[in-house]
Amino acid sequence: MKYAWIAEHRTEFPIRVMCSTLKVSRNGYYYWCRHGSRAKDSHLLQLVEEIFESSFKTYGTRCIKATLEKQYGWIVSRRRIGKAMKTLGLKAKAKQRFRVCTTDAKHTLPISPNLIDQDFYASAPGGSIYG
Repeated sequence: MKYAWIAEHRTEFPIRVMCSTLKVSRNGYYYWCRHGSRAKDSHLLQLVEEIFESSFKTYGTRCIKATLEKQYGWIVSRRRIGKAMKTLGLKAKAKQRFRVCTTDAKHTLPISPNLIDQDFYASAPGGSIYG
């Protein structure tokens, strides 16, 4: 937070004076300038959590990466997204496979009688009904 304030006011005051007043090292400030701020990381954490929640907790790093690139224009590695998800305690759950259930054999209803009473017995192998 101190580094961000120094960066905002660097045109008004000398960096050396601001660093000594706020009791931070100039080396630390310049390292922060080169390697980025934690504010960007916190914003990434918010976006990852928002995308994850909007996907009903099913998106993994690949889908979150694609969404970040498509909607926000952020190019972030899957590894960094994975670390963010681990920090937030997010774990993607696999979607349940949809199964069509057409038969319920475990019922107590009476079974319909066989009114047609067809006989499917073959008198000879490979026989045809047409002759």
